[in-house]
Formats: sequence, C-alpha cells, structure tokens
Amino acid sequence: MWPNADMFIFLLGIISGLLATDEPDQPVQSINPDGEPGCTLDEHAYCQLIGAVDFQSASDHLGEAIQSYWINDDVIYIAARRAVGPVRLCCALQSEMEHVGEDVWATAFRLSRIDEAFIDIWPIPLPDQDTMNWRTTPKYRGPGAPPPVRRAEMSDARMTRIIMPAIALDHERSIYIYQPAEPQNPHQVPVVYLADGGNAYDYGPIADSLAQSCLIEPVIIVGLATENPAAGDPRSQSRLRAGDYLWEFDQPRYFAHERFLLEEVLPLVEEQYGGSTLARERMLSGNSNGAAWAISTALRHPDRFGVVGAASFGWLDALQASDSISRHVAFEISAGLYEPNFLPDSEEAVRRITEAGGQANLTVYASGHSPLAFEQLFASTLTEAFPAAEDCVPASD
Repeated sequence: MWPNADMFIFLLGIISGLLATDEPDQPVQSINPDGEPGCTLDEHAYCQLIGAVDFQSASDHLGEAIQSYWINDDVIYIAARRAVGPVRLCCALQSEMEHVGEDVWATAFRLSRIDEAFIDIWPIPLPDQDTMNWRTTPKYRGPGAPPPVRRAEMSDARMTRIIMPAIALDHERSIYIYQPAEPQNPHQVPVVYLADGGNAYDYGPIADSLAQSCLIEPVIIVGLATENPAAGDPRSQSRLRAGDYLWEFDQPRYFAHERFLLEEVLPLVEEQYGGSTLARERMLSGNSNGAAWAISTALRHPDRFGVVGAASFGWLDALQASDSISRHVAFEISAGLYEPNFLPDSEEAVRRITEAGGQANLTVYASGHSPLAFEQLFASTLTEAFPAAEDCVPASD
C-alpha cells in the first residue's frame, strides 16, 4: 500500500483534471486593438486572446457545425471549420483567426459590456457562397442588448431597379427604389436616400415593419448603387466607392456623384414616385464611407436634406465640406464600442457639430463595424425623423 494514499489520490485528481481541461498548453496572450501585448479592459473596450482555444475544445464546441461560439464570463470564444485559410473574422469583431489544427480555426475576445453586446459570427471566406450569407451566420446577443430589428415580409414588386443614364457621371448607374404599401400622402412621401444601393433590399423590410407597427409613417427608400470597375480599370471597387463618398478623396468624382443625386435622382423620385420635396422629409443614410457621404452632403445642402443617419463614421474630412453647420439638420451618428478606428471620429463629429450650434446625437453600441449595428441606427433614425400619424392603426399580425 502507498505510504500516503490520500496524497496519491489528490495528485491523481489534479493530473486527470489537467488532461481533461479545455485550456490550451501554451500561455494565453492578451493583445490590444493595435496588436500590442498586455491588454486589459481597464484601458480598452476589448482584448483579443491569442492561444485561448485549442483544437480539442474548438472541435467539441463545433460538433457538426461549420462555425460556432460560446461564452465564459466576459470572453467570447469563436471557432470555424474551413478547408482553406487564412480565415478572418468579420464584422462586429475583426481579426485573423488562429489555425488550431486540421480544418479548425479559432479565436477569442475579452469584451467590456459583454451583456449588452450583439456580435455576428462571420468567419470568412464562407465555405458556400451560394447558400450562405451574413444573415444565416450565428449571432450572439447579450441579455442587455437591444432586440433585433424587426423585418416584414415584402413583395418583390415594391422594389424597382432603374438603370439611369447618369449624365453627370458619364456612364450608366443603377438605383433601387423601394415603395411603401400605403403612403399617407402619395404625392409627398418622405424619402431616404441611401448609400450602397443594394442595402435597400435589407432596409425596405425594416421600414415596412416599422410602418405596420405605427412607429413611422411609410417612406420611400432610394438606394444609390456603387460602380464596379470596367474592364482594364486598375481601380478597385472600394476605391471607386471612396471617390463617390469621401470629401477630398477624389473631388471631381465626388462632385459628379453629387450632381447625379441632386440633378437626376431627386427629380426622378419626386416626379415619378411622389417623393417629398421638403428638406425635413428627406433623409440621407449611410454606413462607414457612406456615413461620411451622408454627413458631407447634408452639410453642403441643408436646404435639401434635413435628417442624417450615419453609422460608423470615420472620415473627419467630411466635416470640411461646408464652412457652416445648419441647426435645421438633425445628425444621428452611431459607432461600435469595438471599432476603435471609427468611434473616436464619430465622437469628434458630434462634438464639432454641437459646438457649432447644430443638432447631433451619438449612440455607441456594444458592437462593431457590423450590419447588426448599422440597421439599429437606421431603424432608430427613421423612428425619430418620421413618426406615424396619431390616428395610425397597427396592422394585424
């Protein structure tokens, strides 16, 4: 018999526990958003944990799924199966994922305000681009997070794509027009002019749901499509988009796009679709570079646009688009707590606008550069800008 059986049993328990643990063998490194070690939540909104997930733990949590997440205290762990790397996590949290073995990739983040957080789990590339998209990926939503934005079923017949000659741009450009089912006044309908025109397909159902619930009056949404590079054009699509949207990035292109909006799109919407001609009933909406476009356009034309919804604004040069700021334009600006490249600029924009006598409000979501946050601001801005009539009757479910 062992001289100290109790000690042997104790040591055996420790060894068994170590063998069964999910913790990786290597020490975990906590890095800040700039990639520097020694990150703490006292100084940063989030810290990425390198080496926090091993192959066995990731595989166990994935099971048969191709991507998954789990929460432990203030840490979110994320794993994915991808046959080919590198794999990058998008969008509320953005980083390269670690290859932990075979076809498994993983990462982890310690988050401040994790109970309020809403995070999309979107490791890219997707294994099947045809059947998978951002909406089908898992989402974490903490108990204190805002509820998901509601979306109504919408008939395809109410969305129209128009290929315009775009004389100002010297080549054709598409716009997408969403028409509400029952406008209050079919000859003077509030209009949202939207950057990244394809988003009209996502935002139309949001506007429908809000109108059916009597939270807003029905609105028209006009999405301005961006340009794809022509054959032989060395410029990327993102660079062409930046030229359309960013003040002082490519001024000739910016001004041409502005003329296209003011001289071609607005008259079409007002004459053929009953879009409002009143500034207070025209809203500009955009995300990221599109947020910069919405702000600079409203600064330059406060007589044309009275409402701005700008999510994840990150281009302070946009504030130089006008020497003055009208107090008649309402700027609703948001940014994610977990997007350090955009939150400071969004905060600074609100400070400058309000100090100049303008109206500006900042909402900081416990999220990041994500459509989840973008659509939250879109819905809240619509609700503030275009409340439903007092005699509105909600649609029955």
